[in-house]
Amino acid sequence: MLRGSLGKLHQLGKGATLVRGALATAVAVALAASATGCGTLRKDFNAYQDGWRSADVLEVGSAVELRGSGFTDCRRSATPYELKLSRFAVLSYRATGRRHLHVVILDDASDIRAGDIVYTNVLRCGTPVERRARL
Repeated sequence: MLRGSLGKLHQLGKGATLVRGALATAVAVALAASATGCGTLRKDFNAYQDGWRSADVLEVGSAVELRGSGFTDCRRSATPYELKLSRFAVLSYRATGRRHLHVVILDDASDIRAGDIVYTNVLRCGTPVERRARL
């Protein structure tokens, strides 16, 4: 009888070890996932603080054709050459419950047009504007 009870306790010990091992693995996976998620969240937050935004393109045109203006307006810092020959875009995104507008300069090869969703730095004029999707 004693021998049978010891055998059962030994078996329970193996099961508990397996449960502890599985629990330790689950905790390790959760910690690794959260560390990766936090790193991505921190990276996204820093990019946002530096001026990187996904935005809708409202209008595209020459410096004089655009009706809109924005918080940053790259026409203000553009050279006379850029004002005469370059295309500009009015971008819009929502943050803190408000709509924000920015006017950015487009490079000569850009085929960005109204209705596109783009990613760029709205605080630094001359940053390339990358199309993400078309509405």
